[in-house]
Amino acid sequence: EFAQAVGAAYFGNKNRIEEITEKSYQAIMLDIDGVLRVIDQKMDIDGYFIEKIASFANKEIPVVINSSRNFDSIYEILLNSLKPHISDDAQKFISLYIAEENKLYLTNLSETPRQYVATIPVFSDEQMKSMQEIVKYFISAQAECKVKIVQLLSNNRGIRIKFTNFEEILGNAAVLDNLVARLRNIMKVQGITYAVAVNTGIYLEIIPADGNTKILAARHFAACFNIPPKRIACLADQANSLGVDYQFMAFGTGFSTEKAYGKDMVSIALKHSDAARWYMEHLKFESPYRILFQCIQDDIKMHMVLSAVLKLFYIPDASLYHKKARKVIEIEY
Repeated sequence: EFAQAVGAAYFGNKNRIEEITEKSYQAIMLDIDGVLRVIDQKMDIDGYFIEKIASFANKEIPVVINSSRNFDSIYEILLNSLKPHISDDAQKFISLYIAEENKLYLTNLSETPRQYVATIPVFSDEQMKSMQEIVKYFISAQAECKVKIVQLLSNNRGIRIKFTNFEEILGNAAVLDNLVARLRNIMKVQGITYAVAVNTGIYLEIIPADGNTKILAARHFAACFNIPPKRIACLADQANSLGVDYQFMAFGTGFSTEKAYGKDMVSIALKHSDAARWYMEHLKFESPYRILFQCIQDDIKMHMVLSAVLKLFYIPDASLYHKKARKVIEIEY
């Protein structure tokens, strides 16, 4: 039904969408801007998404906010609206990856103590000076691209460029590819391999090659929660190869809220929150903890108690399936 409903609205390979709709997903990973709200506009999250995220959490389907923001920013935009709709236990199924002072942390809606995930790579002082010179030269050579702002990100995290006509540049794949190709050539001539350019939808940012917090978060989540990457539905808007979201979307199963090119992403003829709403309505989800509970039951029938106990480790205490699994194990052993 999903494949038929998309019909001509799907931009990519029809076989691809049939493939991804044959399976269910065990978690949903969300960006905020360009997905839950219009990019670069300060506005409240639509009540539909509040209810839908609450519904996922109440069903013990992990929801992951992966937006590279700090906690205060995420809380102001989204989380204070969510809390009244979700029980204390279910709040633990909404994970938040937050960036604070060059470090990436994991917490959740119930605000449990933050777990350190990784140190975010930054430029050295010398590298930052070199990149400033390259950006200065790069800008001077661009006749068709008018630069509005050049901003140095704090703690040597990178350089942000905003164009006066950013929508025409960053929203046009051919123009953007050509622009970044010129920037890469300049860096190559200077022997610089430690920096990459990414499109955030508003800015062109130059960051350390391993400095994309979103892919760091996605890899950590899959490993920490024992969920196969391709069973994570990743919704974001910057889904082309230069997009800041591309790496984490390609790591999971990527559903773009913009038109995406290439076989790695799914996109439909809707944009931003409309596309996100469509995906949430049509994709199938099941709790990974229910799956683990079923596996534990099978292990116990086969008298594989150690295997069952190891699986129990991945079911959080707040889950109803944790209590059920413990009871199954304790009855037999």
